[in-house]
Amino acid sequence: MKLAVSIEGDLSKFVASEIEKGARAATNAVRQAARGVEKDLEAATANAGLGRLAKSWQSRVYPEQPSLGASGLVYAKGGDRTVGALIAYATGARIVPKFGKYLWVPTEAVIKREGAKIGVRDFEEAGIALRFVPPRGARRWPLLVADGFVAGRKAGSFRAGTERRVKSGRGIASVVMFVGVRQVDVAKRFDIEAVAARGHAELAGRIAAFWGGTVGS
Repeated sequence: MKLAVSIEGDLSKFVASEIEKGARAATNAVRQAARGVEKDLEAATANAGLGRLAKSWQSRVYPEQPSLGASGLVYAKGGDRTVGALIAYATGARIVPKFGKYLWVPTEAVIKREGAKIGVRDFEEAGIALRFVPPRGARRWPLLVADGFVAGRKAGSFRAGTERRVKSGRGIASVVMFVGVRQVDVAKRFDIEAVAARGHAELAGRIAAFWGGTVGS
């Protein structure tokens, strides 16, 4: 018994059509997966209590046109401080001073600006002198204190007193702005690799769904 097999239609067109379909499926699946990882990282960062840092995550797909070799990139936008903070909270870290002996940790008296507390340099640029108070007795850490401040209307808030007010001494106080520590240990709060692994594990199924037409593009 002999079997004869023949192909009807243009095979090259069929192959080209399938390759094009596969390219669209791969790109759409990678885009969906990258977006999913981005949203999951936002949720994990927010659940870790990191507030506005959660909005730092972004995703992109390369190349922009459909490709069987599509790849997704999930990254954190922002400067070195933002990226460094996310890495520290995602892995755990010990932060030590680059210069000098101490890291200066702001107290609640330091005004918040744009979601981040003002640092020592901001005081210097504003012309507000900070007085160094060395460790003493049971207090093991040094302090940076601002003199000539008065209490604000909001509890725990302070503002620089006018020259006349400072001279009178009425209601004038010295406020602890920073506490010096030798190091800060940051505990791991969320897991980037676990989120990325889930997105990667779901990728093959996403490609198959797009290629088979069970999901829209």
